[in-house]
Amino acid sequence: VDRALSSFYHFVVENGGAEPTTERMLKVFRNDGNSQNMEDNHMYNYLRPKHCGSRDIECVLDAYDFVGVVEHYDESMVQFAEVVGAPLSSVLYHPSKVSSNRGGDSVNRGLQAQPEAVQAYFRSDHWLNRSAVDYELWEAVTRRVLLAAQGDDFQRRLADYRAMLGVVATHCTNATKNDQACYTHDMGCYFPCMDKLFGM
Repeated sequence: VDRALSSFYHFVVENGGAEPTTERMLKVFRNDGNSQNMEDNHMYNYLRPKHCGSRDIECVLDAYDFVGVVEHYDESMVQFAEVVGAPLSSVLYHPSKVSSNRGGDSVNRGLQAQPEAVQAYFRSDHWLNRSAVDYELWEAVTRRVLLAAQGDDFQRRLADYRAMLGVVATHCTNATKNDQACYTHDMGCYFPCMDKLFGM
């Protein structure tokens, strides 16, 4: 649901300039007009290699060295750094899309802020059936991430990482325009500020 809402507000509202009316939202989420990123089980099919079946979660996950989840983003980033052998300073981020400086899809206030008809659709069998494999994928990845996050050593690294994120939030939120630069479009923003902070 969060992915669908984020996609709608980013691509349809922010980039497309459309008003988020209830009628438009339902049309997009139902995929009545072959909407971008709203096909059945979008994330599973986006990640699925050709040799994996239409509902083979383990096959998909085994095809990647690492898959994380946004709901446990910090834990995912610390694990990703371990997998690729990178320092924690290399996987820092600034939440530019919800920043007061950038706006982004910040008009998306979550499911509870949406019209009742939209909330009802996301509770419907139609949506749940269209997204069943995506939910299975999300649950499997979440289990893996939380399992790997256990233990004192990991928790210490996670605490160090969050302390670094605090430094980024303090020093980069109101950084100069040059220090807010992005790698591309609205992705990887504030990297010059973070590079200065951590000597990269």
